[in-house]
Amino acid sequence: KRELDRRVVQEYGGQMCAECNASFVADVNQPPWTDELCNALVHDRVFTPTTFPNNVRIHEYAVGHGIAPHVDGPIYVPRVAIVSLQNSVVMGFYPHRKPYDDAMEHYNDTFRFDSDIAQQRPHFSLVLEPRSLLVFDADAYYFHPHGISDKPADSLLEADAGPIVNRHLLTQTPADATSIE
Repeated sequence: KRELDRRVVQEYGGQMCAECNASFVADVNQPPWTDELCNALVHDRVFTPTTFPNNVRIHEYAVGHGIAPHVDGPIYVPRVAIVSLQNSVVMGFYPHRKPYDDAMEHYNDTFRFDSDIAQQRPHFSLVLEPRSLLVFDADAYYFHPHGISDKPADSLLEADAGPIVNRHLLTQTPADATSIE
């Protein structure tokens, strides 16, 4: 476990280079449970044998913390799979943005809650309930920053979060809920 500003992270498969802080270093010594998870994602055709998951990260956010809008850059190419474990959270996807020339700027965005994009209303949002799986790639991966609010409660109002596009699929969040705490 590593403590970063606003989150605790466990990384398997690759981690930030401690010396240069400018690239990711591969680590093939993943715990067996991560191999089981990755194999299940291939078995269920979320990934293919040629786009096998290369990285497992566990992020833990305290109330009032989150991850600022960002695109993931080159580390997870070409697809991201996010499993929500403990609590429901709202993930906002923001308007199309041209990628940075320097890929590490995508990582730096994860800490920039005061950036222009972080001040905008998301284009749309999804509620990630416990035990849910979110997968995205293509345009959403490369051009639409995504993030989790640093507010103490996540608003479900369209004026704040944009449309909640999976509201009709939610099983643990009441249909008339206006926030998640």
